[in-house]
This record gives sequence, C-alpha cells and structure tokens, in this order.
Amino acid sequence: MRSEFVFHEGDTSGELLRTIKEYISRYPNGVTVVVEPFKSRRTDKQNALYQLYVKRISAQSGYPTDAVKMMVKDMAVGYGYPVEKDEDGEPILQYGNPIPLSTSKANVEEMEKILECCHMIASKFDYVLDDR
Repeated sequence: MRSEFVFHEGDTSGELLRTIKEYISRYPNGVTVVVEPFKSRRTDKQNALYQLYVKRISAQSGYPTDAVKMMVKDMAVGYGYPVEKDEDGEPILQYGNPIPLSTSKANVEEMEKILECCHMIASKFDYVLDDR
C-alpha cells in the first residue's frame, strides 16, 4: 500500500518527524521512503486550453471528443507522459497497452506534453487550433 505525504517549505521538522513516526508505527517491518520534488498540478488555463483543442480537433476530424482525448494521451505516452499504476507501481494495462494518466492528475510539465501533442496532431492534419 502506498501513501503520499506532501511537505512544503516552512513546515517544521517536528511536524515531518511526527507524521513519519506515526506512519512507520503501523508497519513493524519498516517502510521505504522516497523523497522527490513537489510538482504543481496542471493549471486551470492548461486544462481549458486542452479542452478547447480537443473540441476543435474533434470538430475538424469528425471523431468524438473522447476518442480525440485518448489519441492525444496515447501519443503523449510516447513522449514521456505517465501511465496509470497499480498499488505496486506497475502500469495498469487495457487490451495489452498501458492506460495513460488521467489529465486531472497531471502536473504542469505533463500537461505541456499533452498540449504539444495536440499541436502535433493539428499540424499533421492541418487542423486549426486558434481563432484565425
């Protein structure tokens, strides 16, 4: 089972230590602690732009928006976009392929990959994403 704790600059070491001790006490065999930098969740602006791009690609291609979203995310996985993982950290597969992470869980950098893939698809098929 995996748990996540987020500590920010300004949080006291006492708070961190108390939380970790409480968590460790539940597991007599110990735990593994991974420290990684905090990544900001996607912005509202990124999400709005993504939704707009998907609608425009859908309208110009004739594909449903859900299909466009899946196509964009599948493409983004090839450029390092993360996939959904199970409790053990293994990719969750559907029809033998990893399921891309839901954009609602994406951070700023991951959403940049999604938006870039929208641009690549638009460029390849001459779709217009802006208000020309």
